Amino acid sequence: MRLSLCILLLAATLLFAEGRFYRQYWAEFDENISNHKDGRWRVNDPELALHEDFGKRGEALANGLVLLHAPESLFDLEYGELYLEMWGGHPHTVNKRVTVNGKAVYAIQDYGTSVGHCVYAYPTVKIEPSHLVNGLNALQFSCERGHGFWGHFIIDNVALRCIFKQDSLIKRYPEWANFAARLSAPAIIENEQAEISLKVSQAFAAQIESVEFLGHYSGFDENGNGDDSDWHGYTFKRQWTHTIGRATAAPFQVEWNSEKIPDQPKPVQFKAIITFKNGLFFETETTSGSLLERDDESVQLFYCYQAPIPFWSRAENLNIGKMVIPLEPGKIISAQLHIKIWDGGEGDVAEPFKINGHAYPITSQKAIHDVVHTVLDIDPSHLKNGDNEISLLSDTHHHGIEVLRPGPCLILQMENK
Repeated sequence: MRLSLCILLLAATLLFAEGRFYRQYWAEFDENISNHKDGRWRVNDPELALHEDFGKRGEALANGLVLLHAPESLFDLEYGELYLEMWGGHPHTVNKRVTVNGKAVYAIQDYGTSVGHCVYAYPTVKIEPSHLVNGLNALQFSCERGHGFWGHFIIDNVALRCIFKQDSLIKRYPEWANFAARLSAPAIIENEQAEISLKVSQAFAAQIESVEFLGHYSGFDENGNGDDSDWHGYTFKRQWTHTIGRATAAPFQVEWNSEKIPDQPKPVQFKAIITFKNGLFFETETTSGSLLERDDESVQLFYCYQAPIPFWSRAENLNIGKMVIPLEPGKIISAQLHIKIWDGGEGDVAEPFKINGHAYPITSQKAIHDVVHTVLDIDPSHLKNGDNEISLLSDTHHHGIEVLRPGPCLILQMENK
């Protein structure tokens, strides 16, 4: 066994004296508080209320106020963390922010909306404990129009994570002083399969509701934060999706198929989020890394090098992006499309999305006005060496189809000879 393999094997198995314990509280929508009825918190720019056209629409009544109940002693907290499931808004909306209990204003990170992109993101905002209250927290969200037509964004869900100080947690729950978890991953991932597992003592295993495994690697930026090489996965309607996997019973382990994961410039890292039946969470530290090795194949990722901003279509506005593939299609073993859209509907268009004139289904066909994440196998014969054309068409007159950042992505598995 090589020395590097031995070192990685030791590093990929960690005993967690560290990590973070927290409780998570989701806000519940109340139309009487939000002053709007569609079940989502809408946030508008200040000028909208008296806008000649939009000021009389129902959305203009929304006040951007979220009341979130978090009954935690502030003395026990290391910090708070807001987590949002957020449609980034109309293109060019700027200065998204939240005022916490009237005490402080926090910026919400912009992932491209301000420069015209269509975005759905999952920002986290670190909050000072002194700016929170034990009980009902008032979160006032706001934004500015920028040079767009209407400053507006939507929060589908918002949570507050209350991160505990280790000593405070143990004072409240002395039994947790004996808690430890061991996350194991192979030092080298071969044959595209890896078993990722978490072991805890039997006394704590019985208290676990689920374990979510996350990976840090280079791949499709499905959480839309502009970083391919980071933690992958996100929540949809408060539930984790597109992660490494979930285990709900002992032994807590998952089989990860890395066949369509691009070649990695760095070792893959893993961590786990444990949900306990009492509502407590524990997020482990990360493993030091696992090498992803391939011999006769290579997996590569391609985005559009040229695409409209914003990449959306409505009212029969055909939009075209271009993706260059500098390889001979004959070497392609398989091809996979990854794309996230905000689905406002294709109207009467039968084939709204095409690759080089070949149609692929990416919508719900129900205009659900929500995120649709599509992963499809693509016929390699539909691809070209050089420029490949990605077309988008909707004939709706209002919302249409929005291709969310980072845009269409092709992951190609190829012969490496």
